[in-house]
Amino acid sequence: MSLALQLGALALAATALSVVLRGQRPEFVLPLQLAAGVLLLLTALPVVRAEGERLFSSFQVLSVPAQVTAALCKGAAVCLVTRLCAAFCKDSGNEALAAALLFAGRVGTLLPALPLLEETLEIVRGFAG
Repeated sequence: MSLALQLGALALAATALSVVLRGQRPEFVLPLQLAAGVLLLLTALPVVRAEGERLFSSFQVLSVPAQVTAALCKGAAVCLVTRLCAAFCKDSGNEALAAALLFAGRVGTLLPALPLLEETLEIVRGFAG
């Protein structure tokens, strides 16, 4: 069975169980969703890791500086984690918390790129003389 089908089946099962629990035992819905999310991520992790290694080797072949690669990966990780956590907040009814988390995630996504921006400004300053 392909990974997409496995992940889809797991997500559908967790969703169906969440719908049933929401009416009878709503206090179990969030832990179920968190557990299903962790299981989905752990299932997908080997594929994500293999693709990430392939991407890193491509960056090395292209001689992309390690600082650029690190900033890109950190920004992507912050983005993914905050989006996932915000989705859990929104699903549990905390819209304002989800919005605040998304804003913090956007700021956090930009922070790893600040050293690159400073370096770029130094290069421009060097050209300006």
